[in-house]
Amino acid sequence: MMEYSDKKRYMDRLAQVVRIITVPPFMVAILLCFLYFQRGDSFAASNDIGMAFAGLVVLPLLSYPAWSVFGNKNSDKRKGQRQLAFIFSIIGYVCCFIYSLRFGTAAIREIFYTYFFTVILLALLNKVFHVRASGHAASSISPVVFSTAYLTPTVTFLFGVLFAASVWASIYLKRHKWQDILAGICSMIASFILAKLTV
Repeated sequence: MMEYSDKKRYMDRLAQVVRIITVPPFMVAILLCFLYFQRGDSFAASNDIGMAFAGLVVLPLLSYPAWSVFGNKNSDKRKGQRQLAFIFSIIGYVCCFIYSLRFGTAAIREIFYTYFFTVILLALLNKVFHVRASGHAASSISPVVFSTAYLTPTVTFLFGVLFAASVWASIYLKRHKWQDILAGICSMIASFILAKLTV
């Protein structure tokens, strides 16, 4: 029988892996692949997808190597990485939003608007109102929402499993409390509704 210490070590590692594979850029990348290959040109042109990957995936991912080069090694590593990732995400989402003001199908513009509104709302909640809304939860629920709108129930179920695993990992590792998770989810859903009304 597995001892408690071994079981805890295993659960800790599992939760850390779940947190890694559900970081916002990876979740967005999976979503974009499903949307493009299942919906094709009716969803977005190739240049739209290129912009989406550049602004929603590549730029946020660049924050991690950027922190290893420019980050303050004497500060809290996780906090520093999280803050830099948020800054890079804002830059990427703003670029996509500006692009969508002139280019893109209605569907891709809806996605760009949603991520832009979400990051702005998260910034307001965290920095102005001091509500610790989880960006991880917002990014994990977004593929569930978009796949419900555009893809099959099977894909929605897959993203639902990833979302549930992400929430479990965040709570288990004490990265967020339930109210943080709920605030992140509400931020994304409110942004999606606003995007629907705006596009």
